[in-house]
Amino acid sequence: MAFIAVACCFNHAALAEEATGYLIAAVSPIPDGGSGWDHVSIDSANRHVFVGRGPAGLAVLDADTGAYILSVPETKGSHGAAIAPDLGLGFSDNGKGGDLTIFDLKTLKPTAHLQVGETTDGVFYDPVTRTGLVNNGETGHVTFFDPLQPRVLASLDLETKKPEFAVVDGRGAAFIDLQDRNAVARIDMRARKVTATWPLVGCDAPSSIAYDAGFDRLFVGCRGAAPAMAVVDASSGRTVATLPIGQGNDWAGFEPDKSLVFLANGGSATLTVIRQMDADHYREEETVGTRPLARTGAIDVKTDTIFLVAAHYSRGGPGPDGKPVPIRIQPGTTEAILLRRNALAP
Repeated sequence: MAFIAVACCFNHAALAEEATGYLIAAVSPIPDGGSGWDHVSIDSANRHVFVGRGPAGLAVLDADTGAYILSVPETKGSHGAAIAPDLGLGFSDNGKGGDLTIFDLKTLKPTAHLQVGETTDGVFYDPVTRTGLVNNGETGHVTFFDPLQPRVLASLDLETKKPEFAVVDGRGAAFIDLQDRNAVARIDMRARKVTATWPLVGCDAPSSIAYDAGFDRLFVGCRGAAPAMAVVDASSGRTVATLPIGQGNDWAGFEPDKSLVFLANGGSATLTVIRQMDADHYREEETVGTRPLARTGAIDVKTDTIFLVAAHYSRGGPGPDGKPVPIRIQPGTTEAILLRRNALAP
């Protein structure tokens, strides 16, 4: 028995030395007010991470330690923030009521409010056209706004009941998941219209999206019955590859310097890491254990750190109709999880 134990420990040590991936480097509490959270974003220049906490507002964390700093005032209902470094501004979309808070990235103080539809479920920014884009979620629209005036520019019907995450390509186009249609729509940010809608192959219920400018590829995370990531040619809309991922995906990120795609899967408590071999070929690099509910995140390419958010929870039994009931977040348990690349990695 002693020999077996020694052999076991030796093998584990050898595996540890060969490890090349991401590890949980730190965990930091986030005051949650008993609420949940949604999108995570990062202002790398000012070293701030933003977490939308719904009724508890937009939290600001230290990008180097994950420590909570403060909540941006006047952001109750926040789903998260978009960052406009070229303008020195951030935007918090505040859910019900369609309120948008515009705030200064350095002082973190609100500078204006704007009505951007009936309700909001995500805000994004295109630096090429200097235009903001709000996902109006429940109404199936997006709203374009000028953050400098500030004023609403237009509203666009996406002909969907479930628009999800969006990303811009830095050339004047935005791409948004249409979850109920298993498709991605391309939006011309100048013309403010849909120029293409592409069905996904082997990827149902798209919920996240990231973009690679080098190869002009979209990485779409889908949370359907067979969770997968689809790689889509952003010019033609062709699905060029699909790979399996974990359950409950709600965020995709890309680090171009390392050619790695990251997908946060809150249902399986994993982070799927996929290696980009070339434009159309990909392989799973590793799967990292995270925390239950760690479904949204952001990546700081400056320090090679991935930020996820999780919390303790419970779920009651099915209701009288037999359907699952919503989970209950345990107050005071929300935390930021920082993952960094193993120091032994090549």
